[in-house]
Amino acid sequence: MSDSTMDKGALIEKANKMARQGRTVTEISDELGISWHEARSYLKATSWHGAKMKITNRLKKLACEPNPEKRKKMAEEADRYVDFLFDAAKHLRGQVDSARKALNR
Repeated sequence: MSDSTMDKGALIEKANKMARQGRTVTEISDELGISWHEARSYLKATSWHGAKMKITNRLKKLACEPNPEKRKKMAEEADRYVDFLFDAAKHLRGQVDSARKALNR
């Protein structure tokens, strides 16, 4: 299904770059010519929307969870998704700045 000239490592790298840019898993799978499940398995985190949903879900469950170990695990998972969003936004900000400079020349 995927481009035969692109090895798995290149696909993984491209999929993660697209996710950092805010692309959805469906968009990534369509553009790379792979299944949705294959694209999802390549991603270190998830799409921006998926990360936001997971953070929201973890925080809602965190308030009701009586088990301290489970609360800690949920907090760590939410923290990972927050880090992903922060890194992705920082990366995207650099692209926006570069585009603005190019347009102003």
